Amino acid sequence: MYNTSAPRLFHFSRSDCAQFHEPVRLGIAAIPAAYPPRAVYNAAMELHPVPPDIYSTLLPLVPEEPGTLLANALLRTPHAEITVAADDLMYPTALVIEQQPGQAGQAEAHSVTFIGAMDEVTLTAYLRQLEPPAMLYAPAALAAPLLHALHVMRANLVACAFVTFAPPTDTGMNSVFLASPPGGMRRLRAADAHRLTIIPAAFWGAYGTATSALSEGIVYARYLRAEIVSLACVTARTQRYAEIGTFTIERARGNDFARDCVARLIGAVVAEWALLPMLTGAADNEEARSIAHALGLTEEHAWPAYAWTRMRTEA
Repeated sequence: MYNTSAPRLFHFSRSDCAQFHEPVRLGIAAIPAAYPPRAVYNAAMELHPVPPDIYSTLLPLVPEEPGTLLANALLRTPHAEITVAADDLMYPTALVIEQQPGQAGQAEAHSVTFIGAMDEVTLTAYLRQLEPPAMLYAPAALAAPLLHALHVMRANLVACAFVTFAPPTDTGMNSVFLASPPGGMRRLRAADAHRLTIIPAAFWGAYGTATSALSEGIVYARYLRAEIVSLACVTARTQRYAEIGTFTIERARGNDFARDCVARLIGAVVAEWALLPMLTGAADNEEARSIAHALGLTEEHAWPAYAWTRMRTEA
């Protein structure tokens, strides 16, 4: 979701588009009994804040599939910097999951996922309290009202096409993944966080920061003359999948370092977590497609997103 000229080989965690750095169902016991379901009073849809302690009960509304995998992972990730709103606190049918921008001083964007059916009035009301830049994800049914609301608001948009690479559906966990790359590589630990300061916060996906990704996820790095030149990490983890992102410095591209890091990471994800790996990149990123297919991720799922860069100004 960022400028494709940024210094990396490719990025499997939704940061290949637009001009900025990147990037959600309630427990009844925690809901006031006096709050009637929307069907009773037939009011216009409103979005209400959801208490963080019951985020996990919303998971049935957020499918584990391309386009919503990050939102699903955010609900599962402890201490994730997110806010969640629902249309009805007793019987939610529509959600908005917003991941907060990166660390202070970084030009990061909100990552916002819309789930369920919402009318244009509801979408407009929510969008008006957002400050661009923002990366917006929405199902096909919401695309038309979302785009119309943004057009009325005179928002500058960049349409982004993404593709997620997954194991073939007929193999699942029986897939055999390449997991024996050459040396010059090691798994990073929490103490290595200071080596990763040049990488934008959005790269770490649901974890938000390098420190969280290192302590709660899995990260492998390729070294060249004592310098990290490429790395691969888990950017989102759900009950079934682990989404993987990778980063390579510009002068080290074209040496298969990224493929080697991803291969080692896939081996760890399958062996330690028994999860299926998924890699997401820009639809026109042939290098990403080549690496994914080489590692056995041959099933492709295309999906859209919208990069809201700024408000248009009058001519």
